[in-house]
Amino acid sequence: KKGEDNNGKDDSYTSRNEDVPDGDKRNPEQIQKEIDRLEQVKKELQDQLDNGRRQASRELRDGHTPNPHGLGKEINELIPKQITEVTKQIAKTKAKL
Repeated sequence: KKGEDNNGKDDSYTSRNEDVPDGDKRNPEQIQKEIDRLEQVKKELQDQLDNGRRQASRELRDGHTPNPHGLGKEINELIPKQITEVTKQIAKTKAKL
């Protein structure tokens, strides 16, 4: 899944920026492009979370229980954690402006 830690591989939303040292030489335009990219990733993750919550609600309404190890884990743990990490990365990147 996009942005999920796959056996120690870099998350898709952080891997590009983690290679840049703290004293990086990017110009403000490049940094803003990175912020815009991260904001888009955050929006996509929030959309995923909202869709998952709607799906879980439909399942409950239809008398089913969402899989706690699949959808339940995604909407209660994985995606919120990814959103938190992207939010931290956005703040860290904004601090470079």
